[in-house]
Amino acid sequence: MKRWALAAQSSTAGNWVKCAKRRNEPDAWLEDDAEQLYVEVQGRGGEAWRRADKWRSQYRLQGRVAICADTLFLAECLAHEAQIAGVPVGYLTNLTDLADGIVKGLWTHRWRSQHSTLEVWR
Repeated sequence: MKRWALAAQSSTAGNWVKCAKRRNEPDAWLEDDAEQLYVEVQGRGGEAWRRADKWRSQYRLQGRVAICADTLFLAECLAHEAQIAGVPVGYLTNLTDLADGIVKGLWTHRWRSQHSTLEVWR
């Protein structure tokens, strides 16, 4: 398995790692030797228009969207939401499968165009 370093917003310091604290900025920063990636960690809450703004901002920032959700079902729903918002490329994972050890890597699915179906990432 690939090793990733993870940095998230500090609740005490209020700082982002390599990221200014702004409302639309992603929740986490993943980094390994070859790749750096901002990730949006999304629960069930929030309005669809705010999430769409997050997806578009993340795409502009790094050329793709990376979403981590509570469950696979929610992750798939959020991916479709991102595609509807105009995001052509993205990765998905979910906390349930990661915690259960079902996922061999970090990502469970990806999409390669705004109109493509989700592909299983194995």
